[in-house]
Amino acid sequence: VTIVPRGMALGVTMMLPERDLYLKTRKRLLAEICVSLGGRLAEELVFGEITTGAESDLNRVSDIAKAMVKQYGMSGLGERVYVGEGQTDFFGRNFGGAEYSEDTARKIDEEILKIIAEQKKRVQELLSERRVQLDALANALLEHEMVEGEELKTILGLGPQWIDIETKDLD
Repeated sequence: VTIVPRGMALGVTMMLPERDLYLKTRKRLLAEICVSLGGRLAEELVFGEITTGAESDLNRVSDIAKAMVKQYGMSGLGERVYVGEGQTDFFGRNFGGAEYSEDTARKIDEEILKIIAEQKKRVQELLSERRVQLDALANALLEHEMVEGEELKTILGLGPQWIDIETKDLD
């Protein structure tokens, strides 16, 4: 985690995989949404206000949730792919019009918003419960500008092993 500007970003959180990932579980995708929402929600918790700083994180959140619903069959809409107007499939075939009704489009939007809202609530609860660790991390970043590996685990109270977000809960 760093607060040193990188390109257009004012700070960056990187998650390095312990192994190559060719497939991602639903649980891992939800955890990635949570991580992407973390900075924005911490900003809101600490300062009572939000800024434009989380734009790329929010794009990531939207992309993951949309893919879960429209491409991966990981929502209440079931095991179906929903290809919309102007989209292409895996083979690059272009679909001229949406393959679903306006009612289904509304349901897709509702499912995407539901996934994001559920993870937002989860992150808000975690940040509130772990406010001491959040403040400790913020102070360490202000002092050192970057926190890595073992130091990050110590500040967050994670113990000797990395948490594998694919198989364990964030809390």
